[in-house]
Amino acid sequence: MCLILACAVTSCGKISIADIATILPVGQKEAESTHAGEYTAFAREFGGEGYEMLSGRLTETGDSYISSITLDDKGKGKLTVNGESADITSWEVSDGNISLTSGGLELTGTIKDGIMILTNGDNTVYYAAEGADISSFEVLSYGDYLTAVGTDYYYGTGADGYDVDKAYSAFLNGSEQGSAYGWFCLGRIYTEKTLEEGHYDKAMEYYEKAADLGSGLGYVGQAYLYQKGKGVDKDPEKAQQLYMKAALEGTLEAYAGIGNMYAYGEIPGISSADSILAKEYYEMAVGSSDFGWRNYARVMIGSLYNGTAEGFDRDFEEEMKWYKEAADEGYGAAMYNIGYMYETGEGVSQDYEQAMEWFVKAAEHGYGNAFAAIGYMYENGLGVEADDKEAVSWFIKAFENGNTTGTYNLGNMYLDGKGVETDHAKAMRCFELTAAEDYPDSFNNMAYMYINGLGV
Repeated sequence: MCLILACAVTSCGKISIADIATILPVGQKEAESTHAGEYTAFAREFGGEGYEMLSGRLTETGDSYISSITLDDKGKGKLTVNGESADITSWEVSDGNISLTSGGLELTGTIKDGIMILTNGDNTVYYAAEGADISSFEVLSYGDYLTAVGTDYYYGTGADGYDVDKAYSAFLNGSEQGSAYGWFCLGRIYTEKTLEEGHYDKAMEYYEKAADLGSGLGYVGQAYLYQKGKGVDKDPEKAQQLYMKAALEGTLEAYAGIGNMYAYGEIPGISSADSILAKEYYEMAVGSSDFGWRNYARVMIGSLYNGTAEGFDRDFEEEMKWYKEAADEGYGAAMYNIGYMYETGEGVSQDYEQAMEWFVKAAEHGYGNAFAAIGYMYENGLGVEADDKEAVSWFIKAFENGNTTGTYNLGNMYLDGKGVETDHAKAMRCFELTAAEDYPDSFNNMAYMYINGLGV
């Protein structure tokens, strides 16, 4: 099963629908014999109301839509859809544009090099003659197509915005259709979007499935867990090996992980960080096709200019440039970092209202720290009127999205009865969850509650 995406970047050898009709003199009707033959549907694109998330993506026809078109050299032919046939009473091609009539149905489109693209209302069907070259189209499996829809939900980059539950469903459906990328994305959800017990074990399971299906991203996910000691003993050597394995297989996302290890001084046998080399690896990862890793690399390059990385002068303009590149693609972490610069006045004039605007944008794209930041702003009346109840609502959203900072802050609100009724049991549960993620202050709060017999 496959999905074909048209690419309009002609410099890389790809073609677009608009290129189909560029080789013929204007106004010239072509002889029927030039295009006579049988064409088989291989993909279709849905449009219109209810299909916004599918717009711009072609899905395979598969067993649900089996169609062929036979054109004879006398301007007639036959259209077959799912075993039912109708005569084509007329067809003609002019300037690379084709029009045909069948059973009162008027279809128009383009035809070139054995590829016919016909549009009927909001839907478009792609046909290919026998032997036609479709290598100019980027081909994805149906499972990868479903996963791509899930990615739009996961990062809030599609028409329907951020929805982690819909993302999960799409990733699950994609993986069940054989998508290695779908298994990786499920692992990413269990890494980033939940604090439930055993979530890193589940993430590792899914990363391993992705790797078993040949995805280098599966190795990248496993490497991250070993690098950070999430659900497994911390093992920098194994992390490096897995990143390198993925990189050698051509997985550009692995370079972001290697860059991280250099940036944080985690490369085995090297006692100090190397930010210069880290940047080189991040730059390679910017070429990744994965939305998250590509833009994560941009954010990490930007952070090298905030004055904390050895070998880099503080350059807030350069830092902001990299964040905005990622933000322009809809990456929430970059939007959050821009908001943080406005909140703290680093490199820009301190402006809480601007900070809040960027935090809200980041939250709309599902970035966990943004939910926590908005809650903090409401709790402390920064750029907005102080409102403890509103703060609690945002800390709850942070918790629901697996964010440790927001969950810890929610625990404090339950402990102190701010914006919510005092509930020591819920406070303790919040601190237990964040302690399991090694959030430092959680242990102090738990100790305080045990000493005073609160919630225990």
